[in-house]
Amino acid sequence: MLAAQPWVEARGPVGAARELLAYAENAEPAQRFAALEIAQGLGYEAAEAWRELARKAGFGAYGRQWLARAGEPVPGGENDEAWLLVETLLRGRDGLPDAFLPVIFLSLMQHAGPAGMSAEALLAGIAGCATRAARRWRGCCLAAGSAPGR
Repeated sequence: MLAAQPWVEARGPVGAARELLAYAENAEPAQRFAALEIAQGLGYEAAEAWRELARKAGFGAYGRQWLARAGEPVPGGENDEAWLLVETLLRGRDGLPDAFLPVIFLSLMQHAGPAGMSAEALLAGIAGCATRAARRWRGCCLAAGSAPGR
């Protein structure tokens, strides 16, 4: 955060968070998580940018998650759990061959998946994820027959 300090000061916390969140929405996973981490480090002074993000479907799950952690009431999005789960998977998949993705997906569904959500429902939720990496993830799982009924 220290290296970004002059950039943040020039924009203010809300302006910097807006730019970071806009960038993160279309970035590849490594860059997205870095931008989100910097935006989170801006603290509550940047809350307005997170509120704006929370109004969006899909990627807005990050805004809703941030607001909930900050103690603000916020309605959950329809596929927030699926979106955030896929994002967690994307964060940890660097360097893994695509063949491992369905195995990881099924294991995660068994041990840490959203309560009451089937693999089919989660894969359907992933379909709403607009990122290229999420679509690739879903495609690998479907191609390998991870979804029940395949």
